[in-house]
Amino acid sequence: MDKKYRIAITFVIIIAITIIPVVLLVTTNNTIEINSDEDFLNYSFEGDGTVSNPYIIEERFISSEDTYAISITNTSKYFIIRDCYIADNFEYGIYLKDVKNDTASILNNLIFGNGIAGVSLSSCDQVRIENNLFTENAKGINLENSNYCTISNNTISVSEYGINICNGDNNLIVNNTLKENSKNGLLVDCESRLNSIIANEFNNNTLEAINIDDLCNNILIYHNSFIFNNLAGISQAIDNGLHNSWFFNDTSEGNFWNDYDDSGFYQISGSANSTDQYPLANPII
Repeated sequence: MDKKYRIAITFVIIIAITIIPVVLLVTTNNTIEINSDEDFLNYSFEGDGTVSNPYIIEERFISSEDTYAISITNTSKYFIIRDCYIADNFEYGIYLKDVKNDTASILNNLIFGNGIAGVSLSSCDQVRIENNLFTENAKGINLENSNYCTISNNTISVSEYGINICNGDNNLIVNNTLKENSKNGLLVDCESRLNSIIANEFNNNTLEAINIDDLCNNILIYHNSFIFNNLAGISQAIDNGLHNSWFFNDTSEGNFWNDYDDSGFYQISGSANSTDQYPLANPII
């Protein structure tokens, strides 16, 4: 599809869902590269980088075809990236690496058509990724060696993978919609542990909605809705890991599976031989 035509369609989406201010339609900015705390001073961001007054990167329209739109590495200052339109970068829309724990938030952005990932975190802990719209990226969100992050209320569609977690522990994936991705909605691999996947909707992903690799363990999955995923396969999810739970034992509640036949457990494909022991009769709303 022609790039100008794609961007025009995306603008209509922006208006329709009202997650990005209309001012973005007339605001264009170059890429942002920050490799130290001092580099924040090269830009006219609001804020001073403290916890009570973080730097605000907002209302940026970046469609550069460069390696990334925003790259922030090796920083300890607090910052928020919000209300931006980021499209068609060669590798990453937003790339964070080695930022100090609990200093970064990525909120209310439209992130579109990036070659490796819409958002990629490398060795970043306690990052918030919330209320963003991702579409047509290779991966919507990519976490590597990043822990205790919160990924919530995002819509991720028409990518290869919605979310990929590699060597990530104790991350919370909650209230997201992952739909129409050409591979998995969520891929968990590389010895990831103790992640919680709660109250997400997985809809019409071509392969399994959730794919858990063989070295991943102690993952909790419940109150999710699985709808028409992996239509060419047997199960809507696959678990090759260890000690993962597809239900919340305290309340005897699992997940909604639209292909559940209302008898017994729901069998999860994979070497773990996992089951959802308490399939839900209706989706969690």
